[in-house]
Amino acid sequence: MLGKTYAYTVRSRETGGLSAANYGSVTCPSDVVPVASLGLAGHNAGGVGVTYPFTATVLPIPPTLPLTYVWQVSNHPTLTFTHGLSATQNIAWSAARTKQILVTAFNAAGSASVTHTIMIHLREIFLPVLRRDH
Repeated sequence: MLGKTYAYTVRSRETGGLSAANYGSVTCPSDVVPVASLGLAGHNAGGVGVTYPFTATVLPIPPTLPLTYVWQVSNHPTLTFTHGLSATQNIAWSAARTKQILVTAFNAAGSASVTHTIMIHLREIFLPVLRRDH
């Protein structure tokens, strides 16, 4: 078990009746791999009222679990939860503007953060195209 110390005794006896013993202990390493870096995938532009998925993924080697993710999103309350090697949030905004998403992932050994920007526009209205044949 990681981080646990185990005591041992080595006893020996030879055929003439002499004996000896050695005592010691060994500790299993309890290395906790920190979060090296974090990537965040998602849209760069979108519309008001439309929900977009954003996925944060730890890179490049797997850190020690569990990981805690803190999502700080423009015009939203901070979200904190524990998850695996990646986490996805679905986010929508009710007003047009440039929005920021800051995600921090951490474990017992360290943390990494990443920022993503998305430009939210008013919903575009698409008018039908009328084609006139000559």
